[in-house]
Order: sequence, then structure tokens, then C-alpha cells
Amino acid sequence: MTERKDIAKATGTELAHAPEPHGITATQRLSLLREAMLNPEVMPEKATALAELMFRLEDRDARARFIDAKVAAIAEMPRIGKDGLNTHTGSRYSKWETMQPIVMPILSRHGLVLNFKTDDDGNRAVVIPILSGHGWEEEGGRVVLPHDKGKGRNDVQAVVSSLSYGKRAAAMAILNLVSGGLSEDDDGNAGGGTPMEPYATLADHERGLVDEGRQRAAEGSAAYEAWFKELSTEQRGFLSFNKADFSTRRTWHQQNKDAAADFGA
Repeated sequence: MTERKDIAKATGTELAHAPEPHGITATQRLSLLREAMLNPEVMPEKATALAELMFRLEDRDARARFIDAKVAAIAEMPRIGKDGLNTHTGSRYSKWETMQPIVMPILSRHGLVLNFKTDDDGNRAVVIPILSGHGWEEEGGRVVLPHDKGKGRNDVQAVVSSLSYGKRAAAMAILNLVSGGLSEDDDGNAGGGTPMEPYATLADHERGLVDEGRQRAAEGSAAYEAWFKELSTEQRGFLSFNKADFSTRRTWHQQNKDAAADFGA
């Protein structure tokens, strides 16, 4: 049954100029509603039923447009590089700060935007993703995390850290994102599919650590190993898990150890 027939059924009257059975625009719907309202044969309750039908049809079309845009956006999403390190487990993960500038422009090209509702439930941070666009909105599942009270973090920083991690988890769920690259050997395709030299991807403090390690390696194996042992768990983890050379699969630590051995020879 076409929308025109649905409207006629709601009002109890056939309206002229029926369109082809391929749906009608919002403007046409409003015109039909106005026509029904001016028709003295249309009872008030039927006019109300017509207005409710109009809203349902508009919601249906908005949802269809939203789904089409979401499918297209997800199809363009690259793998997101794992640039975060859990110092307790040594596992790698993708930081939200890295994901956000990759994901948001793709969503924007398809008329979508991802927002988050955040809350605090006792000692737990709550994050709820909301994807919207084209007159429709989809709310994802709640991500509930304990406050990330890591070493050196105050209470505020613990909440902020959990919210950041929650946004990452919520975004991955609602957009079906896959993480990988950098520490997972993505041949340097760090999230956006463009080959990058590992050193160029580093933050300033990471680059400083790598530079210092290279300097110590130039002094020989003993000097380098002594320096490495004095580093924090997070710093040792960074050097031991991140790839310095995708072609040889060596980490920064392994690269420095090899260099130190060469200098000592």
C-alpha cells in the first residue's frame, strides 16, 4: 500500500492527484495534510490520525536515510592504530585521542556526528554513544568503567582517563571499528591507510625517549642496559612494544640493543 493510500485510509477520503507508488516527499505530505484539514468532510479525529501517520512516515524515511549513511561511513572506516599501552598488562589499545580525528571526518562526509552522554555512577564512569544525522538518532549501549586510578593520577585525572577509554570502547562498538596497526604490524598503515615512518608518528615526549635511547646505545651495551633498567614501567613498555622498523619487525628496544652491540664490537 502506498503512502497516499495510507493517508486516504486515515482520513476516510480519497484525495486527488495520487503520486506514483514510490513514496512522497515531506512537502507533499504537508500539502496533503493541509488539504485534509480544509476538507469539511474530514472529521477532527481522522485529521489527528493523519497527522500521526505523517510523523510515522517521516520517521521511517529519516531512519532509512540514517541507516544508508551509517552503512556507507562504516564501509570507509580504516583500522585504527594501537598507540596506547596498558602498563599493568602490557597490552596495546587505540586511544580515543587518536581515533577521534580519523573517525569524525568520515562520519561528517556522510552527514553523521558521534556524541557521547557521560555520567558518574559512584566510583564508575558511564559513557553512552549517540550517533545522529538525517533527522534520526541512534543510542548505543552503556559503557561502565571503574575510575582509572593509575600510578600518579589524582581523582580528577582518574575520571578523565576512564571517560577517554569509555569513548574509545563505545565508538568501536557503535561503529564496528577494528583496531590494529603500529604495534600489530600494519606495515605502517597507522589508521588512515597511509604508510608512515614510525618515528614520524611519535609524540614529542616519545621521540625524546627514543633519541635518548639511541644516544645511550651509541655508548655500548652496558651503558644502554643500565639506562633501560632505570626507566619507568611505562617507558620500558613503550620501547619494548612499539615497532621501530616495520620491515624487520624490530621494536625500539631491540633496535637499540642491536645498535649498542655494534658500537661495542
